[in-house]
Amino acid sequence: WECVAGDGWAMLPHTAGFIDPLHSTGIAHTLCGVERLTTLLISEWNRRSMRSALQQYDRIVRTELRHVDRLVAGCYQALGHFDLLAACTMLYFAAAITYEEDRLASSAHTGTDRYFLCADDTTLQEGISATLYHLTDVLHSGPDERSCAYFIEETARRIAPYNTAGLFAPTINNMYAYTATV
Repeated sequence: WECVAGDGWAMLPHTAGFIDPLHSTGIAHTLCGVERLTTLLISEWNRRSMRSALQQYDRIVRTELRHVDRLVAGCYQALGHFDLLAACTMLYFAAAITYEEDRLASSAHTGTDRYFLCADDTTLQEGISATLYHLTDVLHSGPDERSCAYFIEETARRIAPYNTAGLFAPTINNMYAYTATV
């Protein structure tokens, strides 16, 4: 939807925009939306600031939807090349793990501290943009062993600040046993 919230109303994220369920983000994103709206209603009910709070909610949800869409789109772009696809999924896992760890670590968490899957993190967004641009380049030039290896190395480098789970570890063959800890 073009508008996610307005004067006296708001949509939950999964109603506002359905994204392919590749990473199964729908339920988690909707729960984050419920949490964000609950916090908003508690703090803004019957106040003049309610309208601007709903406008902010609208901007946040649309930003989050674009973010999830980019993560899914990159994976579908790479679908015909397993190594590239695996690297693209690491963008999602880095965002998800960082988001979950931040939620667990924040003692003052209100449900609105951070955008879903770190959609508000400009460094991560720049890394995702650079990776998706690089992916398009690799796919258009015809992926070969060398270009795929370089793509994987660069993707690993871009998410390194977010990689607390040991993503890209070649010895475990893309099988990660990881639980977020505080």
